[in-house]
Amino acid sequence: MATTVAHEQSGLIDGAVLTTAELGMPEAEEASGERQGPGGRVYRCCGRTWTRRSVVALLGGVSAVVAVALFVLIPVLLYYTLPVSYAQKIQAGSIVRRLEHLQDIADEHNGTRDDFSGGYAASVEYVEDQLKDNSHLRLEHDNFTYELFDVVIADCSLALATPHTVPFAYGSEFLVMWYSAPANETTAPISIVTGRGCEEADFASLRAGDIALVPGYVTADRTCTHDLKVQYANSKGAVAVVVYNVEGTDKPTNGYLLDAAPIPALGVTNAIGLLLATIPDAQLSFKVSSANTIIQSQNMYAKTKEGDSKTTVIVGAHLDAIVVRRSNAQSFYKKPLMTKVLNK
Repeated sequence: MATTVAHEQSGLIDGAVLTTAELGMPEAEEASGERQGPGGRVYRCCGRTWTRRSVVALLGGVSAVVAVALFVLIPVLLYYTLPVSYAQKIQAGSIVRRLEHLQDIADEHNGTRDDFSGGYAASVEYVEDQLKDNSHLRLEHDNFTYELFDVVIADCSLALATPHTVPFAYGSEFLVMWYSAPANETTAPISIVTGRGCEEADFASLRAGDIALVPGYVTADRTCTHDLKVQYANSKGAVAVVVYNVEGTDKPTNGYLLDAAPIPALGVTNAIGLLLATIPDAQLSFKVSSANTIIQSQNMYAKTKEGDSKTTVIVGAHLDAIVVRRSNAQSFYKKPLMTKVLNK
């Protein structure tokens, strides 16, 4: 006969009905209905007397032992059965050694690894050398061209020519916009563009042969851009565009033109723009030394041989700088260069 232990209010097995077989005990020798204080009904089994509390204590002790065993054993089993994470294989020392090697390449190429110094080609060669013995990767090269915009800072100038000569400093007071057209030394009157310079009607009073002085308002939806301002000024015959900052900072407008400008485009500070707008018959002198050059380059791809070719994860890293600043020049890449590791 299986003895049943009925629980009334036990927090561990509240409302459960357990048999001696479920407890791992042989059938009770005798079940007594007598009460023994708050411990509940008394049972005799396995050569000893069992109360409700002693059964609960037994189960609690077994649960505690099992919980501790699982807490200790599961992490150990996972450690020896699951694959090691790729992140765990990354060692800081290895990263530093590779960075030091890339710095050595830069030191050997006049302190830079840009694409036209030879440093970039050497960097690609180094990365390829590190990956070529990896049997899981397939290395590929992708040749392409891009535009390099280069400004010779020392050969650029902007100054108030009349009524007094006041030169402005490159970087802190004026900048040449990216993809501005070059120009020899030129002096011309200023025409003030009305409004925000976002509509063609704002340029109605602009005279051919003048320099358009334009506020630097642009919109996030690209309905008003620096390109558009240059386009309107050029259509009216302006010899240059000077855009002054309206963003509330003391920096000159640093405009990025998406297309090569047909006329010189420069940015000045808000203070200079407002000053020029208040000087009657003011003239500016400017010179822009810039050039767009088509560069032949390459990307290197390291693709895993295994995996689904339709599901590709791209990991990229620049092997050279997007913006290169030297002591006497400033260069901008039309599109970034990167070495890509493709994990399928």
